[in-house]
Amino acid sequence: MQTILLVDDQATARRLLYHALKGDYRVLEAADRAAALRLLRAEPVDLILLDLHLPPDVATASEGLRVHQAIAEQSPLLPVVITTGDQDRALALDMVRRGVADFLVKPVDPDVLRIVLARALARARLEAELAALRDKVRERFSFGSLIGQSPAMRGVFANVQRLAASRTTLLLLGESGTGKSALARAVHAAGPRADRPFVVVDGATIPESLIESELFGHARGAYTGADAAKIGRIRTADGGTLFLDEIGNLSLAAQGKLLLFLDGRTYTPVGSNEEVKVDVRLIAATNRDLERMVAEAAFRQDLLFRLQVATVTLPPLRERREDIAALAELLLARLAAPGSPRPRLTARAVETLESCPWPGNVRQLAHVLESSLVLASGPILDAADLVLPAAPAPPAGPAPPAGGAPDFKARVAAFERRLLEQAIEQAHGNKAAAGRALGLDENQVRYLCRKHGLS
Repeated sequence: MQTILLVDDQATARRLLYHALKGDYRVLEAADRAAALRLLRAEPVDLILLDLHLPPDVATASEGLRVHQAIAEQSPLLPVVITTGDQDRALALDMVRRGVADFLVKPVDPDVLRIVLARALARARLEAELAALRDKVRERFSFGSLIGQSPAMRGVFANVQRLAASRTTLLLLGESGTGKSALARAVHAAGPRADRPFVVVDGATIPESLIESELFGHARGAYTGADAAKIGRIRTADGGTLFLDEIGNLSLAAQGKLLLFLDGRTYTPVGSNEEVKVDVRLIAATNRDLERMVAEAAFRQDLLFRLQVATVTLPPLRERREDIAALAELLLARLAAPGSPRPRLTARAVETLESCPWPGNVRQLAHVLESSLVLASGPILDAADLVLPAAPAPPAGPAPPAGGAPDFKARVAAFERRLLEQAIEQAHGNKAAAGRALGLDENQVRYLCRKHGLS
């Protein structure tokens, strides 16, 4: 039998509710916040029926709001149904938006009460089952902290699961924000070197003049200011994994020394005659086109050959839109404050996220969700709550008329609609073909057609 906790300062009201529910539920009672939280810690509870007007300030809903906050911090997934007077209807609706399961206006009709509680409990049970199912799906379609059910990501996971057990040099390619660093850590954690060091060298942040010293170390007095010998990152990674992020930023001189090291896993620190031998697995990553850099004499071809022993390319988010909903849910769970209700996205919010181009990929999605969650009034994010990135500016058009500048958003929308109409007309009404001509995928075309009333 499921347990309902009644929180109401009026004994008569509690008795009425108790007798209305005792045939279907185990019913506990509390008259104030302290008693409610004490019972919640001591007893298994499936749902709380909370009156908003509690002492010491029964004239307002302030204490009821504090009780709800305390319940959310102690048991964030526990469904709460509130009871309140008619004058608090707007507040009750706002609380539903903030995560409350439902509300009832006093006096409570026993038949309506049973329906509302049954619905809230059923929804909570379904959400728990859905969360468990999603966890199983993530476990099946994941690698480390990366998840994805799309064919592109399944291919990535299949490749890296085979490669993780080896010491083969691995090159990770992909746009910025696709998860190359997370994948490198996951490969290390899944391999036989998991208990050994994972050392990161970011070629984009270390000055060119210091990169050789950072990688290979230096002897005392090797250059001005080198007052003490330094052990390089390669030696620190001995026995483990060296992750060279943004390897395309290395200077040609550093590339040459790295090539020599890869040939025999030996190197000589700057300013030293000592040859050092280490055992490291190298994982390199870049968002740059190394083949083009080779053609431009900006990257050594022989080094590229050594790095291409095994290559994995992470797809951009726009090519794996079927993963966006699961990614967003996972990111929101990580962003949620401890003890707070689990953030959720409405169907409209998910549809909006899936229609965005995401040039910054998963990293940009995480930033959007973090901003949206901070500014939202509750844990349920609708499309209007999303703080989406600004659309790229359209090509410069004619100067505004002398009588005054028209609204900027209106001009952008008009330009967007005109461009879309022209593409559809040239494609003889075929929206998919129009989208391809504009460099858009089907989701983007559908979104823009709905936005401009062209569907």
